Amino acid sequence: MAWTYDSSDPGATDKDQVRLMVGDTDTNDQLLADEEIAHFLTIYITVGNAAVQSARAIMAQFTRQVTRAVGDLKINLSDRAKAYKELIIELSEMADASDPFQIYMGNQSLADRDADRVDTDLPQPPFEVGMTDYTPRMGANQRFEDPRVSGG
Repeated sequence: MAWTYDSSDPGATDKDQVRLMVGDTDTNDQLLADEEIAHFLTIYITVGNAAVQSARAIMAQFTRQVTRAVGDLKINLSDRAKAYKELIIELSEMADASDPFQIYMGNQSLADRDADRVDTDLPQPPFEVGMTDYTPRMGANQRFEDPRVSGG
């Protein structure tokens, strides 16, 4: 499996953006293969969500490692997993804030509703109040009398 990263232009590819977001930019400490990041980009569509899943995969690697102590030397490898857990929370918040597929809840006010109705770029509702109200067709010599008005 390959590992590549172009630090001169990390925004050039989605893969390099994910690497930058999760901190997998050190050639001497490679955390995820290109193919693994490509897999997350395929499944999760947005770079932000792929970065969250990539960070989870990295955290899973670190959770298998335990704290080691030899004499006075202590290496606390579980701290790396904790740091990635915090990173996942931050990346999730960023991904949610920049997700282009967020739910829009309009019509919270009459002005908002009216603005939505004239916005040609906003999908319009397939149904609306009054769309099935019956209005009889009148012929040339017919006169419609509303029973509510004529009392009949």
